[in-house]
Amino acid sequence: MTRKIHLLSSEVSNQIAAGEVIENPASVIKELTENSVDAGATKIVIRVERAGKTFIQVEDNGVGVSKEDLMLMIKRHATSKISAIKDLDHVVSMGFRGEALASIASVSRLRIHSTTADQAHAWSLHCEGDSSDHVDVLACPTPMQTGTRIEVRDLFFRVPARQKFLASDQSELRKIKDVFKKMVLAHPDVAFTLHSEDRMLLSVDAVATIAEADKRCATVFGKDFMHGAIYIDQTLPWGRLAGWCARPSFNRRYPDMQSFLVNHRPVRDKQLSFSLKRAYSDVMLPGRHAAFCLYLTVNHELVDVNVHPNKEQVRFSAIDDIARSIKYVVSQSLARSSHAPEDRLDLAQRVEMEPSPSPAHERTVVDMKKLDASVHAQSVELSSAKQPSLMHPRSLSDDAVTPISSISSLSAALPTHSVTKDQPGALSSLSAVAAVRSLSADARQQPATAIAESVSEGDAPFLGYALGQLHGVYVLAQSPQGLVVVDMHAAHERILYERLKAAYSQQGVVTQKLLVPYQCSSDECSVEIVEEYGLILLQMGLELVMRDGHVFLDSIPALLSKHALGRLVQDVVAELSRHQESGHIQDALHHIFASMACHGAIRANRSLTAQEMNALLRDIEKTVNSDYCNHGRPTWFVWRLDKIDGVFRRGQ
Repeated sequence: MTRKIHLLSSEVSNQIAAGEVIENPASVIKELTENSVDAGATKIVIRVERAGKTFIQVEDNGVGVSKEDLMLMIKRHATSKISAIKDLDHVVSMGFRGEALASIASVSRLRIHSTTADQAHAWSLHCEGDSSDHVDVLACPTPMQTGTRIEVRDLFFRVPARQKFLASDQSELRKIKDVFKKMVLAHPDVAFTLHSEDRMLLSVDAVATIAEADKRCATVFGKDFMHGAIYIDQTLPWGRLAGWCARPSFNRRYPDMQSFLVNHRPVRDKQLSFSLKRAYSDVMLPGRHAAFCLYLTVNHELVDVNVHPNKEQVRFSAIDDIARSIKYVVSQSLARSSHAPEDRLDLAQRVEMEPSPSPAHERTVVDMKKLDASVHAQSVELSSAKQPSLMHPRSLSDDAVTPISSISSLSAALPTHSVTKDQPGALSSLSAVAAVRSLSADARQQPATAIAESVSEGDAPFLGYALGQLHGVYVLAQSPQGLVVVDMHAAHERILYERLKAAYSQQGVVTQKLLVPYQCSSDECSVEIVEEYGLILLQMGLELVMRDGHVFLDSIPALLSKHALGRLVQDVVAELSRHQESGHIQDALHHIFASMACHGAIRANRSLTAQEMNALLRDIEKTVNSDYCNHGRPTWFVWRLDKIDGVFRRGQ
């Protein structure tokens, strides 16, 4: 028998809505906190017992609610934030649907105490019976300052089945902390305090601007994040981008330190996340994740926040333009930030604990107003940029790379004999610095006093002057800061990579003819590959031609050496085929140039003259992203002189 259609009661409707909006105590706190922010609160205090299962209290100093409006607060779809459908086109509040309080009241015992500036005393709403339809409004017996205090007791007592799905107290409290931290980041102008039982867990003061919210960021992400963070503040056609991006050396195994705040609303967006991944792609180890806290102030008409029940996802009308400009600004900020890696551990500890030093960075603030003057113009044109192709690689979404003038061509100057595999090496003790057995003959002839005098004059280059080589792997240099250790292969790899990108994006990669063409084996390159990709490879500096059914390599990029030509061709073709199939054009170009640079860079056990070592140092200083190789590994670091003095007890 067909059942008759009937209307659901308000109680059941609200409980169904609660299934989408109210998942756990943390979601209750999120909704109540956002209501407090919408009420103009500058101070919000949150208290919980048993991780919010038995008691939640959110108190604010907002404008408060009048006696007449108290009853409407727990009615479904009752709101003061919109009145017509057109209002959804420019929502400026955190909440607007009017579902949260009605849903909370339907699954808990709810009390609301509030007063406004023009009321003689506060009023209280009690909704604690078997149904949320039974409500009492009473005069509040205790004095109360302007604002609102909401108490939620016995969450889900009316729907016991939901209580069984709550996690342990420890797990639910962790979720509450996560929501609290998101609120702390989202609203810098609001002071927040979180109490659990009788303990204060977290507390932050209000600040006036995003730039002053660095302590909040440190509270949420930790001091290590802020130690090397780069501050960004850039006006763009769609609004403003501000916040912090960690240096590539500070990376994570999981994307647990990534925060996008769109108009002060914490959101998740795959395309925005991918734009940050691309910005770090050249300077971070594969499989690692960047850390950032970025505030996007977007024209409200370009954002639709009414696409998800808890509003964690939004929809942008110009997402491609926004994502490309974010990638451009962040990548340029990483490239132009001052280079100051140093060993953060005490030198004595480092010598004892591990043989391979790891770099870290001083915190840097990038003045985005002094960034490239073309940032704004290029961002405006992003919306009209066409999809780039391998035949036309230059597009506004690509990195703008400044050409690098070389003091000397290291690849051409260095001997071609070398081992085929880099040999690991490390400074195992300070005595290794004094062991000048591996110094080249030219370096030994240069008096150390002359180097010291030039370094102390104040006009010395940032990386100083070369002292010699260590185990054929590292270049040691004396700088005004202390002892600089350079991984010569990694550093040279980055230099070649940036030169190849710059040459290709401007006038094409300059090639050099091989005196004796190299014949490629079928494993290295087939006739079909030449027919399909020959012109593209030629644009990248590899001239492959067919003669008598065989493939010959006639020319290579002038920047590269003639070492391991077959492996070079094989790797480049493999990268081209893989990325061409996936359609990631720009990734294909960068991966191909990375392969070329890796093959052309200095190998271990090559003896460098003092002139060649100093040329390498100067090239590092003027190459973008030179703190890291193409794979995200550090290229150099400095042991500061005061740390070395501390090991030897100088001045003590």
